[in-house]
Amino acid sequence: MGELRRRWREHLHRLRAAEAADERADLALVREVLAAAAADARDLPVAVRVLEAAAVLAPGRGLLAQRAVEQLWHVLFAGNGEPVRWHLQPGVHALHLDDLAGWEDSAPLPDVAAALERAAVLADAQIADAT
Repeated sequence: MGELRRRWREHLHRLRAAEAADERADLALVREVLAAAAADARDLPVAVRVLEAAAVLAPGRGLLAQRAVEQLWHVLFAGNGEPVRWHLQPGVHALHLDDLAGWEDSAPLPDVAAALERAAVLADAQIADAT
């Protein structure tokens, strides 16, 4: 029984290490998407800039685009110290997009770029925490 338990623990350790590596890779892509959206000087809605950057940097990875949008929403609307929520109830992501659109209607362009940069910095901190 001891050998089976040891092998099972080793297997779980490998799985957790692989999941952590995947999480760091996803967060690095989220960071790249947010940085690309911040560098985009076109007069487009911020959510569109994030979604376009995700489509270019990670084609076919819709969840990555959603994570980038949620990262930005978190920087603007969530309380300090709260973790970014990735697994949302149906409809919540659409509400967050609506929040972003409403915020952006009153925010000057420099504030939009600064929010995107803060979201990218948060991704960097999450990568460091996942290491």
